[in-house]
Amino acid sequence: MPRSTNSLPRNAQADALHPDPVPVARPRLAPFEAVLPYLRRIDEARTYSNFGPLNALFEERLAARFGFAPGCVVTCANATVGLTLSLMAAARPGRLCITPAWTFAATAHAILAAGLTPYLVDVDPETGALTPEIAAAALRNAPGEIAAVLPVAPFGAPLDASAWEAFRASTGVPVVWDAAAGFDALQPGGAPAVVRRRRSLAANGQAFGRGARKFGGSPSR
Repeated sequence: MPRSTNSLPRNAQADALHPDPVPVARPRLAPFEAVLPYLRRIDEARTYSNFGPLNALFEERLAARFGFAPGCVVTCANATVGLTLSLMAAARPGRLCITPAWTFAATAHAILAAGLTPYLVDVDPETGALTPEIAAAALRNAPGEIAAVLPVAPFGAPLDASAWEAFRASTGVPVVWDAAAGFDALQPGGAPAVVRRRRSLAANGQAFGRGARKFGGSPSR
């Protein structure tokens, strides 16, 4: 008779029921030897918070990486702050913001913090992303005035920058990207983006991020 897992310790029960777990992500950190020179530069500059020389260098290198003009990447405390600031710069408060229903709670938090109301719509069943076509249909059937659209890059998958540029040009509705998981998938465009990588970056109306902090930038400003 097979042995019941109920008699095993809790950790052993989990191992018995799930012998081959599938990891969601595997951390890949830089070796200490590569990080140490930067830590020394921080200590030499005696700037341990915002606006230090390494923070400025970080923004410059991010702008170069994504093909943005100098000064188009701004670090923030986190991606939620980056999204909030991008929405506040792009949209008038007191109106609706189209965003996918399938996203992280912080997306809606940023919309509310910017003085807007989330207008949740469905996503494409194949990609899991809000598309310009879905947003256009929501725009026609919205219960109020739409101030902005906030697409989300699901699991960091790249969004169609040219399609969203065409949407913005044809409708006049500002677009801000929540690409918090899509650091390496960001495409230059006219919309702000927010990503996350230790600090937060706001770029070109898109937002992306990794780690505890996020950044954002805009190649056209």
